[in-house]
Amino acid sequence: MDHISASIMAHPQRQERAEQLAADLNAEGIEARVALDPAPQLAPSAVRCLNIALSQAGSSQYHVVLHDDVVVASNFRQSLQSMIYFSRQVAPSRLMVGLFAEWSSRSGQSVRYAALMGSPLASLVDGVVPCAGVLLDSELAYELSDLVATNVQSGATRDGKLLWSLAHQVGVTPLLSVPSLVQHDVLGSVSQWELSRVTRGMRRAACYTGEGTLVDDTERSARAARAALDLEEVVYISSRSLFAEHSLRATRESEFVSELAFEWLVKNELGGAPAVAQALEAYASAIKERLPHLSKVFAIQVAAMLMGTSKLLPSDLIRDAEIARKALATVVPGAVRQILEVDNEALMGATAPELFLDIIRDYTG
Repeated sequence: MDHISASIMAHPQRQERAEQLAADLNAEGIEARVALDPAPQLAPSAVRCLNIALSQAGSSQYHVVLHDDVVVASNFRQSLQSMIYFSRQVAPSRLMVGLFAEWSSRSGQSVRYAALMGSPLASLVDGVVPCAGVLLDSELAYELSDLVATNVQSGATRDGKLLWSLAHQVGVTPLLSVPSLVQHDVLGSVSQWELSRVTRGMRRAACYTGEGTLVDDTERSARAARAALDLEEVVYISSRSLFAEHSLRATRESEFVSELAFEWLVKNELGGAPAVAQALEAYASAIKERLPHLSKVFAIQVAAMLMGTSKLLPSDLIRDAEIARKALATVVPGAVRQILEVDNEALMGATAPELFLDIIRDYTG
């Protein structure tokens, strides 16, 4: 098996928790250390920790960087090994795979698409590498550490945005694991991310099963991954406005550019809008009794999912029904960044994916 190391980025006030996570990883055979903020007396800055965390790869082949406020899936070591092997088959360039995709983000929606398509990998859409959990080649980690150090001196504070920029600077395209292999726990961030005006709400994964993932059907999964990674458009809900937005890119290496989904439909004179409206009405009526206070948000989200996935889904859609259910179950909570006080398992459980697919087939052919 490959030699894998890990670093847990932590503020000193979270040191005990970070050390416990490191101990758990070491027990799984991952050489884990804690990367403490070297200047905790200053304003919180994950970039200072990131510089140290990337430099702790040691002699390993692959390195994992984690935030101190995450939990990892069971069988984490095996899941990482499986992800490394699979990623090498379909994306043989230098490895950088995000292990977390936030449930209200465009990248979270990309993960949902990939889950429905049966792909273990998804495109990273947001221009932010999720440093809550990221797996990369150790040589790449060292290279990026030197670049991050320069940005620490210039005052950069957003670790994920910086890592995205530096990855492209050195010619690496970051990807995302499906499902996510880490989940944010109940703790808030030291930076109080969850309380800011723009990002207010819980930070959770768009698709997390708690059990990791082992890719057991490489040929089929590889076909699905190639389709998911070539995805040129993502329709998602902006958690700021709750409007559907359409994001489009020219090539796999290009950045996604967004505009309101309705405006995009009108501009491109697409004839599918009436069919989407019919599908939306049918789906909304199926959940009306369960979720009346969020029916509008839910309706908009379903419309976005339909517009984004109807032409992508094969007849033998779901490789793993549990992963698909977990992905669909965060559609509404992700839009409003809160765990809803309803029976989510009943609402989006065993029957929801089948209903969803029936509507797609009925109204989009």
